[in-house]
Amino acid sequence: VSSLLLECLANYVAELSLLEYGMLCYSPSLIAASAVFLARFILAPAKTPW
Repeated sequence: VSSLLLECLANYVAELSLLEYGMLCYSPSLIAASAVFLARFILAPAKTPW
């Protein structure tokens, strides 16, 4: 998996969280970590994302 592709997808997921009012209760670091986790899982579902 390309690191550039991972970065773009994680940024996209993180930006989508900005549109959701319910995400305001979470810290930015938790949202960023979750976005990276989800992006890694989407791009390589057979591997463990952590």
